[in-house]
Amino acid sequence: MIHPATMAIQKTFDEKNIRYRVNQVGEASAVEAGFSLDNGPNVVVRFISRDDDNDVAVRVVDLIKVNEEQRATVGKVINELNKEFRYLKFVMHDSGSVHVENDLYLRTENVGEIAAEVFIRYMQILKQAYPKLMKALWA
Repeated sequence: MIHPATMAIQKTFDEKNIRYRVNQVGEASAVEAGFSLDNGPNVVVRFISRDDDNDVAVRVVDLIKVNEEQRATVGKVINELNKEFRYLKFVMHDSGSVHVENDLYLRTENVGEIAAEVFIRYMQILKQAYPKLMKALWA
């Protein structure tokens, strides 16, 4: 089932000519939009809706992978990034995968417009953050 928040995001992305695809996994529906980082990977931002409310999970998974020796150095950079950027949260999981996360609130109005703004912010912030993460990764 495609949830109302997914449909609203889809509509706004169409209006703003943001390329995306819609995916369904179980009860969740998601809008997935991507962009490329300079000297880096293609990033997919997922706007995941699990019910008929406007609370949407926004996720980038596996931005980078960190091995055991790199964890402390990259962890310090992640802490600095979390202080520098208020809208996104950088998280290192036990597997060594670094994700980027935030959530839209349950009572979010104009969820499509908010999602478009969040997508642009992800692009801006990750273009600044990715080189810092890579420097720490290879230091």
